[in-house]
Amino acid sequence: MGFKYIQYNQNNMKEFIERYQKTIVGVGALSVLVLCYFQQKEIKTLRAELKVDTVSTPIGEEHIVDSLIAESDSLNSEIFILQTEIGRHELTRDAIFTKHPKVGEEYSKYFNEQTE
Repeated sequence: MGFKYIQYNQNNMKEFIERYQKTIVGVGALSVLVLCYFQQKEIKTLRAELKVDTVSTPIGEEHIVDSLIAESDSLNSEIFILQTEIGRHELTRDAIFTKHPKVGEEYSKYFNEQTE
């Protein structure tokens, strides 16, 4: 009885799919379209939140992104130069403190008490 029942249900399912194939495909396509619509709506909302003020300037968004990247690169270059200079000062300071411990004590006192 179990095998015939399964076979009967499979035949019914095949008939159902054959009969309503266009409807099933149509509903599926409509579902995909609705999903794409809401996805595009969400993307539009997110882009509006991230948008830089371009209304008052005649330049395009690509130009703004390019200028922000250039500014970031410039700042990173300046940071590298300053970090290198700081490292050189620290090495010089440590060398002088090793040779002249009194200067090191005076420097530490001034640094801790006078530069707050």
